[in-house]
Amino acid sequence: MQMTYFSNRSLVAFIAIGMATAGEANQIFRLLNMTGSGIDGEIEFKDNDGKPSGKRIYIHLDLDRSNERHFDGWRSQPVEVYHVICQKDEATGVPVIRWMNATRQIVPDGQKLDMEAVWRVRDEFFRS
Repeated sequence: MQMTYFSNRSLVAFIAIGMATAGEANQIFRLLNMTGSGIDGEIEFKDNDGKPSGKRIYIHLDLDRSNERHFDGWRSQPVEVYHVICQKDEATGVPVIRWMNATRQIVPDGQKLDMEAVWRVRDEFFRS
């Protein structure tokens, strides 16, 4: 898959997609300003009663290929960091938002970021 990076003018649209995806999954998205860390936001997961649980992941929105310098620092964060990118699907040419757990592994692409993907990560926190 070919990487397609947004210009800074598209930052608002990119953030809106992240917020909408978290909202569609009935989870909480917040913008964060963690200067120098490369962390742009967080998703806080709701518990099975729909209440904020305090369990969260950090989000890095990759707009300008500046992420490489942050990977080592992300491993020392108190919660896992997910790297969110936009790629063009080679078969359709349609842009697809993807994410990967950058705390656990560094791979060139990740799974599609959609409601089901958010729920899969959320469910990892609430397995009995």
